[in-house]
Amino acid sequence: EYMISTIVRNLVSATIELSNHGECVATSSETRNESIRFKISSTGGEVIPSFAWLAAVDAKVASKDGEIDQYASAIRSLRVSAHLLDSMGSLLDVRPKGPSGFEIYFDLDAEIPSRTH
Repeated sequence: EYMISTIVRNLVSATIELSNHGECVATSSETRNESIRFKISSTGGEVIPSFAWLAAVDAKVASKDGEIDQYASAIRSLRVSAHLLDSMGSLLDVRPKGPSGFEIYFDLDAEIPSRTH
């Protein structure tokens, strides 16, 4: 529970940092078969170079002449979340959303109790 909370806080923080001022940042979750999908999305954000996203999930990628320094805090948040998710058997995924937005999401296996009335 604490790890999930840490992951979500880090991802929301990174999304807010990478979003343009005045853009909407939203979180959601849904059950899918035997898993729960958590999603953090922004309707607008920075056009982040692919090497910056790569640096976010691969600590071996280093900044060249400060190219990713402006994203350093968001990259740290994404790295921490990716590491925690990996330890839980899940992956962090980032996809474009619309012309300038993006979504960050992950799935976690869960034992979802059946509803009985």
